[in-house]
This record gives sequence, C-alpha cells and structure tokens, in this order.
Amino acid sequence: MAKRTDSETMSKHIRDTLRTDILDGRWEPGARLQLTHLSEHYETSSTVIREALTRLVGDKLVTLRPNKGFFVPELSLADLSDIVEMRCVNEQLAISLGFERAPLEWESELMAAHHTLERTPRRSDEDPDNHTPAWNHAHQNFHDKLVEACGVPLLTEVTRTLS
Repeated sequence: MAKRTDSETMSKHIRDTLRTDILDGRWEPGARLQLTHLSEHYETSSTVIREALTRLVGDKLVTLRPNKGFFVPELSLADLSDIVEMRCVNEQLAISLGFERAPLEWESELMAAHHTLERTPRRSDEDPDNHTPAWNHAHQNFHDKLVEACGVPLLTEVTRTLS
C-alpha cells in the first residue's frame, strides 16, 4: 500500500479500505480486529488504524467492547432487513428532494453514474461469487449521486452510512 503524506487523506483512505474489507467479508462476523495485525496489513500506524476503527464504530460497521477491543459486528437477518428498509426510505426521501431542488447538471451526472454502473462488470470469471471492486465503486458512486442533491447533509450522511 502506498504511503500518503496528508494525515487526513491517509486516515480517510484507511477507513474507506477497512469499510470495504468488512463489507466484502474479509473478516468473519464476530472476528476481533487487532490493531497490530491491521497496522501491518495496511502498512500504517496503530494510531491511524484506531482512528479508522473508532469512526467505523460510529457507522455501526465495527463494535467496540470495553477492555476487549474492536470486532466485526454480528447481524441477524432481522437486523439486515431493518437496515435495508431504512436505506430505502432514506434514499426515497433524498431522491424526491433532489429532483425538486437539483440543477440540470446533477441529472446529467446521475445519468452518467448510472451508465457507468450499467457498463461495469458485476462479477469476474476469477471470482464469480463476489462483486468486482470496480462494480462496488460504481454502485456506491451511483447511490451517492442519487442522494447528494437533496440539500440535507444529515440525510445524505445517514443514507451513506446505511449503504
């Protein structure tokens, strides 16, 4: 992993990478996320790892057990169903507001993001069971674009957290 000089850029990069790795199932639900191991894996300091994990706790992608450390959360089917329902409701509201408030340029950018998503291979021959990183990126960009024009930063942030 390339070293970055800007601490905020490094912190965000590590947080985003950890988020992706957790969502991609790199670590099993319930697995302990050890600072030393993660520092070696991501080639950065334990301080950067701790900051990233702490922020992911706020996003509910990591749990913190006092005196025990950070863990990948274990979710039930009901938990996942609730998350999906909340995401759908939030996105619907954000999209409705966006179409009322957004300039024409946003609609063009939304169409471009959708076009990119449609054209990006979802799976590869090498790993047919998982989405490709490029598709995951295009998918996230499309959903980010969907909600960005709503004009409600908290709604945008909560919706992003649920995705």
